[in-house]
Amino acid sequence: MLNIKQRLISRFARPDAVAGPTIGLSATSSVTLVNGKLQPQNGCELNVVDHCNLTCLDCNHASPGVKKKVADPATVLRDFSLLAKFYSPRFVKVLGGEPLLHPDLPAVLQAIRSSGICGYILLVTNGLLLPRMPEAVWTLINELEISVYPDSRLPENVLAAAKQQAIKYGVRLRVYYFDQFRATFATAGYEDQALARRVYKSCKLAHVWGCHSVHEGYFYKCPQSIYIPQLRHLPMERLAQDGIKLTDSPAFVEELYRYLTSSEPLQSCSHCLGTDGKVRPHQLVRPKQWSAEHQVSADGLLDRHRLGQSEAGHPIADDYKQLLGQFSVL
Repeated sequence: MLNIKQRLISRFARPDAVAGPTIGLSATSSVTLVNGKLQPQNGCELNVVDHCNLTCLDCNHASPGVKKKVADPATVLRDFSLLAKFYSPRFVKVLGGEPLLHPDLPAVLQAIRSSGICGYILLVTNGLLLPRMPEAVWTLINELEISVYPDSRLPENVLAAAKQQAIKYGVRLRVYYFDQFRATFATAGYEDQALARRVYKSCKLAHVWGCHSVHEGYFYKCPQSIYIPQLRHLPMERLAQDGIKLTDSPAFVEELYRYLTSSEPLQSCSHCLGTDGKVRPHQLVRPKQWSAEHQVSADGLLDRHRLGQSEAGHPIADDYKQLLGQFSVL
């Protein structure tokens, strides 16, 4: 009997699909200055909601452990319009939490487009709410990425309908399967602080994969530095310490460059496993269990073999993200 992954491949994947340019991993990290703007190798993220309809044990955006919150379209327009003067990403990745929980997602997407930050928007969803996604969303995105998990039971007819909508609106569609995750958070922090510096130095989230994030007037190297202060119940002023405030100043581009290329770990790095956490099977848990599972020492959740590989310069991929199928009409 076919398992969920095999069924999805046989029903959805299209061998003759035309693959568009891949957005995601790059081999090296760099930020370059072109025509007065900083250009990362990849893109920039916007978490339009912090909550989710799933409670995955190793959600690397900490959705089960933070309060419900939605992005304000006016704030998004303000922040990205300002950032667009100094920063030019290849794409904006819209995610959460589960972004389809936002009460007015088209307004947020339109705010991104109106800001002039870039012309390519990628929306990432677990797909369960696709049947209720406003039609206008399809007209505002360039790519849809669906994340499928063993326990989420995404109906195959939902995937089929998404494929038809992608054809209709000319949207690139990719479906990924995740059956394992790497641990990310450990709110008790490191017993050995030297490990925190080593993990930061090898962290692909901060240095390679392009997980820059914009959040309520601030720019962050990674979304983890937004959520760790919340998980630790720190005051709002501490939330801003690991980011850089967006300002309309000629000096901002230089300040942003120093921030992005700094060798100094963020304060949040003392409670983060970066891309070197131990592997665990995907699980759906209750929010209280999620919090309890992460109130542990980071030393015990660290995959020291993978850390050593990173430090030795071995190529490290976003493992356990398996491409099931892709469809492009471009």
